[in-house]
Amino acid sequence: MDLFLHKSNGMKLEDFYQKVFDLFNIDNSEERDSSNYPPLCRYFIGYGTQTHFKLWDIEPDILGEYPFVLSIGENSYKYGSSELPNDIFEIAEILAKNEVNCFVPAGDYWDINWNGEGQTFRNPK
Repeated sequence: MDLFLHKSNGMKLEDFYQKVFDLFNIDNSEERDSSNYPPLCRYFIGYGTQTHFKLWDIEPDILGEYPFVLSIGENSYKYGSSELPNDIFEIAEILAKNEVNCFVPAGDYWDINWNGEGQTFRNPK
């Protein structure tokens, strides 16, 4: 499942990578190149004990203010020592409390008929 991160203060993908992976104590991560992740054709992946977080940027016309995607998946061959949450809403709440505003889409955001609905998580301050 995916959630989107708000671009605040001009932060770049590398800034979010550091902030998010540090926040969840991810100790095993890497940057990868892939044409499947335009427009920059790269992503960051961090491994936990059973799941991984993958972070990349998307085309700006998809969700405008939320240009970064954080995806959660099951590990297949690499692992780290962090116990990562696997509930997208729990992750969004943790990020929002740590000044990373998020949007969790309701439905398939890549579908041309997606209505744009979802839940926003903002810093409570």
